[in-house]
Order: sequence, then C-alpha cells, then structure tokens
Amino acid sequence: MALAIVTLAFVAVPSAAALTLPTPKEFVSYLDLECFKTDSYQPPAVELTLRHLNPVLDGLPIEQVTLGAREQLCVPVAKNNVIPPSGALDFIRFVDLACYRVVTPATGKGLVLSHLNPVLQDLPRTQVALSRAQQMCVPVAKNGVVPPDEVLRLVQHIDLLCYGITPNAPMNRALNLRQLNPVLTDQIPRRRYG
Repeated sequence: MALAIVTLAFVAVPSAAALTLPTPKEFVSYLDLECFKTDSYQPPAVELTLRHLNPVLDGLPIEQVTLGAREQLCVPVAKNNVIPPSGALDFIRFVDLACYRVVTPATGKGLVLSHLNPVLQDLPRTQVALSRAQQMCVPVAKNGVVPPDEVLRLVQHIDLLCYGITPNAPMNRALNLRQLNPVLTDQIPRRRYG
C-alpha cells in the first residue's frame, strides 16, 4: 500500500457557463481511487525533477527519477455509497491516473496521518515513517474521453509521488466501491472489500 501526498492549486475559471470549482478540502476529502494492475508498458526514458509542493514535506530534497514501467491505472470511486457533492463530483469523476514505477532513497520522514474522507474520519490518527517513493502517478484520459476545459485545467496538474510507509497496518474496514468515471460506470460492477 502506498501513501499519496497531494498538493493542489486552484485557478479561477472565468466563464458564465463554467463549472464551479470545489473547495480544496471538498475535492481532496472525496477523492477516492481504486487502482487496477495494467499490462506493463515502458515509456521512453523520461527523467523528471520532482519537488514537493506540500509544506509538510518542504524539507525533503529535490529528487531525480526516471519513469519505469506502468504498473497501475487508478480511477475515481465512491465508498459506501457516499457520493461526492455535485460540484466536487464534476471534477473528481475525471481524475484518472497512470502509475509508473520509480525508485528514490528512503526518507525516514515521520508523519501523523488522519483521514479527511467522511467514510474514514472516525479512524484514529496514525504515526508512520515514509520509506522510499514507489510510483509516480500522472493524469490520463481514457478512450479519448477528455473532460471539459475547466475540469482539465485542474486535473491535468495532479502529479502524485507515492511512498511506502511503515508501519503499514490494515484499516479493518469493509468498503463498497462504485465507479464514478463516466467511461467505467456501466463497465465495472460495484464491489465490496474488507
């Protein structure tokens, strides 16, 4: 299980017919992704320079990574029939990420994690240490379905560096997942985990 650290910037979209941007907390609190193993695809050698945007991780060094093979496709889901509010849903349903293998040195950075998602808010805070980054997840469009411009302006900038954590204790929580992306809502049935 990897931990994804996200920092988002919101830009006002000037248009009378534009979708209303959700608040950052509304967006992040309802962003749940289910990840599926993909066929391996090795992109051309691309070296990336990564700098953390999250102020909690500001002290970590700038890292150079080369994208390895694609390992997963992560798509938005609703947990336990808790659907994001309509303004947030307009954006979240188009967050599709392809995740590629990367390798970085272990950080050992200590963090205390608490859940923002309403389905998991009652879980206790957890103290963990970041090990090394394991994946770089970047936004993609599925089957040529590109989101509306105002949605694209936000989701195209979601780049996640996913770390392993220790300890990595199970949540012991049953979850029902339902697809939110319009390409998958009729293709993948609801599932139960836990």
